[in-house]
Amino acid sequence: MSQQFNRTGTAALLTLAGLAAGAHAGGAIADGDAVLIFQGIPPFSITAGDSTLFTDATFIDEAYKYSWHYRTAGNNTNRLFSGLDTPTEHYFKNTATFVWTNAGPGPEGQERFDATLVVRLFDGPSPHMVRVEHTLEFRSHSNTTQTFQVFNLVDMDIEASPSNDSVLIADAGRVLARQRDTGTNAISEIVGTGAARYEVGSGSTLRNKLNSGAANLSNAAGPAGGDVGAAFQWTLTLAPGEARVIRGGFTINMPGPCPADFNHDGFVNGDDFDLFASAFEGGATAADFNLDGFVNGDDCDAFASYFEEGC
Repeated sequence: MSQQFNRTGTAALLTLAGLAAGAHAGGAIADGDAVLIFQGIPPFSITAGDSTLFTDATFIDEAYKYSWHYRTAGNNTNRLFSGLDTPTEHYFKNTATFVWTNAGPGPEGQERFDATLVVRLFDGPSPHMVRVEHTLEFRSHSNTTQTFQVFNLVDMDIEASPSNDSVLIADAGRVLARQRDTGTNAISEIVGTGAARYEVGSGSTLRNKLNSGAANLSNAAGPAGGDVGAAFQWTLTLAPGEARVIRGGFTINMPGPCPADFNHDGFVNGDDFDLFASAFEGGATAADFNLDGFVNGDDCDAFASYFEEGC
């Protein structure tokens, strides 16, 4: 795996986090003063906490759990992506990429899929502000039409004090959860764009639900208090070779990630449209909005749909 970071202070952050010691070594990405560390070999394999997030040089870890799960119809068991074959991992500056190929619990041609997860970290314009955006391209590698369930769980420990947080679904249309530290009013917004189901509540309850059995999320919107998190569920019915792109992410003290926020400044306006149009006209890879490997009218239509909705 390759790693490159933007600031020399990153080495100190990694040492404090224990990554350099190798006990739970994984990989890390950085932007400005912000650092996001993926713990575990392979990534996301630690049942409890598996992520570390520093917003700046204050060395406060504000993330606990960031994981992806899946379920296939035939196997009918929620499983961590980390239980699949070890992914290809790549870490460069502010971007981490994980690729699973021909993965799944079934035999060749049955209940199999390809998945590419891209996670990007953006340091905020002021101290104690950060944004994490992710896209998951999920493609059926099966010989027949299959229905897959995909889950994302985010458990933040804002201000490194999990016991006094509160969380609720603040916008069901955007599938946006808002978590708040009741002592300082620092907030985290967690987004599962297009998710069919969601649930907020105790972090341990959500982990237990997604680490065993075949439970679906309950659409519990909160509010809930204590050591809390948010989870999202997408139902993907895919023909052989068909793919879907899942978008979302989380922030601290910034608006939640929005697919049409092309310049990542927390607003959707003409600047985003102009930047996308410029990338599109130039055939830049940044304009591959649907992540199918091509820049064409499908990308323009997908971006326009989000932009017109203001998100």
